[in-house]
Parts: sequence; structure tokens; C-alpha cells
Amino acid sequence: MWEHTYQALSDYGERLRDEYRRNLTASDRRASGDLIDGITVEVEANGREFTVFLNLAYYWKFMEMGVDGTERSVGSPYSFKKGWIPFQAIKDWVDVKISLPEPQATNLAYALRRSIPRKGIEGVPDLSNAQDKVFNEFLDAIADAVMDDISGDVGAVMEAFFPREPE
Repeated sequence: MWEHTYQALSDYGERLRDEYRRNLTASDRRASGDLIDGITVEVEANGREFTVFLNLAYYWKFMEMGVDGTERSVGSPYSFKKGWIPFQAIKDWVDVKISLPEPQATNLAYALRRSIPRKGIEGVPDLSNAQDKVFNEFLDAIADAVMDDISGDVGAVMEAFFPREPE
């Protein structure tokens, strides 16, 4: 029961995942690929209640909403509390995104390690934009699927209470 709704929501989740990946790529947010490549979709059904989950890397929210710096706010609910970030994370990013020879890569990583926590990170609403676009595309399909499932339920109830007379 509710197979049409489940399928429509699964299709919605997959399309949302694909659009989010496109947005992340278009806004040049790919470094290690962990966020883009690691997105999975799950639809959970509990009776007649459905939930669509996008399983994402823990840091998606920092990329989406940004992180306030210790000296400058970017309007984020998140902020750098300690005033530093792990050197290796920055060094890995420099190696992937900028590709400088040594010792310039290491020097840049140290400079960024100090600068980013002070200035913060601007967020880019890639997921929010994907949700806005894809939900509007799928609204009718989801409504139709729910109606198909309800019609099937009503038909089954009618058949149970009012069986057809044999011809």
C-alpha cells in the first residue's frame, strides 16, 4: 500500500540529490568530493507518514549557511569559537583546489588557517536552491501519487464491504 507515494518521493529525493550535486559543482564547492559523492537518499514510511532523508557529510551546513569569523560576521548560526582550524584540513584543500608547489602550498595553508577563522566563510545556499526548484517540479507528481494510493485504498474498502455480485 502507498507504493505510488513511496515511488514519487523516492524519485523526488533522487532528483533533489542530483540537483544539489549540480549546484555544488556549479558553485565550485568540490574539493575532496566527500560531500558530492557521499549524498544518499532514503525514504522512510511509517504508516501513512513519509520522510525523505538526504544523508550528507557533517559539514554540509557550514557550506550552506557559512560560518561567522571571530572578527567578521557573515550572518551564520555557526561560528569559529577557537579561532583556528586543523592545519591538515586546509593543507588538503590547498593541494586539491590550488595545486601549488612546496613550500608555497604549506605557507598558504598556514596563512589560510589563521585568516579563515577571523574572516569567516560565506555560505552558498546550494541545497536550499535545489529544494526550491525540485519541490516545485515534483509537487504535482507527489499529489497525483497520493491520490492514486488513496483511490486504491477506497477501492479496496468498497470491494471488502460491497463485493460484486457474480455475473
